[in-house]
Amino acid sequence: MLDKLPASVRHFVILGMGWVVSNGTNWVTGLHLDPAQASAAGVGVSALVLIFTPLTKQYGVGAPKPTV
Repeated sequence: MLDKLPASVRHFVILGMGWVVSNGTNWVTGLHLDPAQASAAGVGVSALVLIFTPLTKQYGVGAPKPTV
């Protein structure tokens, strides 16, 4: 899905995903996260989404097998 976008736009969208998750965790008061922990959660969730979903085929589930 993201592979159809130019690299700069694709990376901006990936950065935006982390930002949205980080801000979302700040709104959930039951988590009691400080800003650094919320940022780490944004990075972690974004990385897991990119690895375990076929959102992009450059790495993760949809990536081609590396050649040796």
